[in-house]
Amino acid sequence: MPQPVEQFESARPPLTAADMISMQRVGAPVPSHDGTHIVTTVSSLLHPQLPYHESDNATWTTSLWIIRVGPADSKIPSEKRRLTYSPGKKDYNPVWLDHVTIAFLSNRSGSPQVWTMRIDGGEPLQLSHYPLPVSNLQYNAVRGLMLFTAEVYPTIKEGNILQLTQQKDQQQQAANSKTNYQVYDKLFVRRWDTWQSEKRSHIFLQRLSPPSSASAAAASSSSSCSASSSLGYSLVGEPVDALAGLDIDSPVPPFGEVSDFCLSPDGSLLVYAALNNKDSSIAWTTNSDLFAVAIATPSASASSASASSISCGVPTQVNPPNPGYDNQPVFSRNGRYLCWLSMARGQFEADKRRLMLRDMESGQVKELMPNFDYSINEFFFTPDNKIVFSVDYYAHTSIFQLQSFEDSSPVPLITKHTNSSLALLDGKRMVFAQDSFHSPAELFVSDLSGINPQPLCAPFNSPKLSRFSLASAVEFYFPGADNTKVHAWLMPPTHFQQNPHVKYPLAVVIHGGPQGVTSDHWHYRWNPQILAAQGFAVLMINFHGSTSFGQSFTDAITGDWGGKPFEDIMKGVDYTLNHNSWIDANKMAALGASYGGYMINWINGHTNRFKCLVNHDGIFNLEAMYYSTEEVFFPEWEMKGPAFSHPELYAKWSPHKFVQNWQTPTLVIHGGKDYRVVDTEGLSTFTALQRRGVPSRLLHFPEENHWVLNHANSVVWHREVVAWLNRWLQ
Repeated sequence: MPQPVEQFESARPPLTAADMISMQRVGAPVPSHDGTHIVTTVSSLLHPQLPYHESDNATWTTSLWIIRVGPADSKIPSEKRRLTYSPGKKDYNPVWLDHVTIAFLSNRSGSPQVWTMRIDGGEPLQLSHYPLPVSNLQYNAVRGLMLFTAEVYPTIKEGNILQLTQQKDQQQQAANSKTNYQVYDKLFVRRWDTWQSEKRSHIFLQRLSPPSSASAAAASSSSSCSASSSLGYSLVGEPVDALAGLDIDSPVPPFGEVSDFCLSPDGSLLVYAALNNKDSSIAWTTNSDLFAVAIATPSASASSASASSISCGVPTQVNPPNPGYDNQPVFSRNGRYLCWLSMARGQFEADKRRLMLRDMESGQVKELMPNFDYSINEFFFTPDNKIVFSVDYYAHTSIFQLQSFEDSSPVPLITKHTNSSLALLDGKRMVFAQDSFHSPAELFVSDLSGINPQPLCAPFNSPKLSRFSLASAVEFYFPGADNTKVHAWLMPPTHFQQNPHVKYPLAVVIHGGPQGVTSDHWHYRWNPQILAAQGFAVLMINFHGSTSFGQSFTDAITGDWGGKPFEDIMKGVDYTLNHNSWIDANKMAALGASYGGYMINWINGHTNRFKCLVNHDGIFNLEAMYYSTEEVFFPEWEMKGPAFSHPELYAKWSPHKFVQNWQTPTLVIHGGKDYRVVDTEGLSTFTALQRRGVPSRLLHFPEENHWVLNHANSVVWHREVVAWLNRWLQ
């Protein structure tokens, strides 16, 4: 096992939770059509120069930044500058209208609307004044089509659907002014952190007239939605609901986004992913499909009377029948091919994400790289139809290239750290975000061979990050359950030194999922640097069920929640202690969230080797969880059937069956809006601990979901966790 690097005393302090949380959050790079500029989002504190707790109650601003990119063969460095700034507001989701003009979403006037701005100067101008908030902005320059999504009533099939939805909202609010209730006849009742309504996310299209014809277009329109003109661009006609009358959501909730739909390069075909809401089976299936809708728009020579018209055809299914997820459609640059991601097995949200290809001329569909055993995250086409993609690969998120549709083995380009938000820059280079245990996400650029990736511009967080000492993690393998090689990370304390007279306490952090992974990634909720800064060694084990080590390893946890994963964790702790004499075996804690929180409860019933435990949003009673969670497909897959017809595994692996053995002090944390693992699981855990007389503490966040996202709450979370560990380990 490789030994951690000693961190000799430094004048720089270790990183605190408040410092970590206040790092600037850099978004995805969006290249201009000519590859000379990139626009991105950066979220930062309103007063970043002040300590976190003095920064106006942690008010955040999301701004747009523009980066001028030097030529590939030039030594001229890229330059960055902030393009927009509205204190306490969000400017986000930028798209390029032409080589000097961008459109973006912003809530600076209230609800999110479309704004435009030139990159060479001036102020942002509001383009849209829709009666509803809009999301997921896209633009097709060939047809001058703007796309966005909005929450509307599928029963409204014609007319100005946005305005009619607003009117119906107002009517219902007036009719129910003295009552507050909800009625359901089918699932979903709620999802993730939101109670379901009758409204659905639909994709809208609207013509956007370029500057040369903006005046004429504005004059020909009578719609209040269309009267807006911004920087010469003008909305034409009414927005058209491409999914009008369909009881479906696109993007697919709860985490679907702009990548769930796309237009063909010529703007003639809309492809989108959707789940059918026809009955309650939506709660126990993962069967999303891709559908294509023909888009007809008038030619450039059309009369002004018809210039605003858009017609949408009848949706037809693109993918072959498939019980699992199909999503993230992307067209090739010439529009002939469509690729998307697909999971073969229904109900299984962690199946391998396969890359599928459809020839839009012949209609033939094939799976690319069928023997490639790792899940693809995102991808893009190069001009010569190579495919560059990111993939979870041995506890890193790597970048690979598929050089032809016939190749079975892709070429690895960049294999270390976490690489995401890939985009083609100028046909010869790519840009992407990269983060690691040692840095938040920053933007990088590389040629398409992946050789020598470089920061795209001066890193946004370097000035602040350089003020702190950070620990360096080592990765290793050990023999786990069934003598299988199991991967792990070990991060020493920040100012670690080998000293025979000094031993350090150990914090074992258990990831969730359960089909997740602890990777070389800057995490804002479970960042090991924060525990290392407090003097703890941090062990992170990628037990059976973890992703990125091949699909069979991921599959191994199904029906075996407390079996091989628990054995892996115990053997991993033993292996680490045997190879690191500087760790104090008498001062160990275990921490975990979601499935990790489940494992904390399981550990409490099966070993007393830890001095204390931390359980965040963990499961207490598997059978009760089955009936209270929203996505029923999850427990049905993991426990191999419904709780009412296959109760054996629910009983076998449920932590509440072993409460009589609990004796380890435990901090229990739960969010009040966690509808995946509802907070009664946390309350039950705390009740069991208290009734058993086990020292315990409950931290409840009424407004948080399965994750703690509010930045001020995150500071509280870290303070409570560190205090709990110090109470029992120091």
